[in-house]
Amino acid sequence: MTHASPRAVTLARQADCGRRESTLAANEADGRTTPKHEPRTHELPPGQFVSDDLRSDTRRFLAEVKDVVRRRSEAGLGRGR
Repeated sequence: MTHASPRAVTLARQADCGRRESTLAANEADGRTTPKHEPRTHELPPGQFVSDDLRSDTRRFLAEVKDVVRRRSEAGLGRGR
């Protein structure tokens, strides 16, 4: 079993974010809108970090996970189904 390096994981996550932004831009160009959420930039992720980049990546990752959980809950796919 092989494991991806932290750098490879970060690059893959950034590529995924780029694809998502392209999709959002295309939706807006077609007149479809997506809900706007205000990120809580004042809220720091838990833990100690060796760099600002890692802190930023962690904050973005946690925001994405919370968004997935929210969307699953709204779609009725939560734990209590």
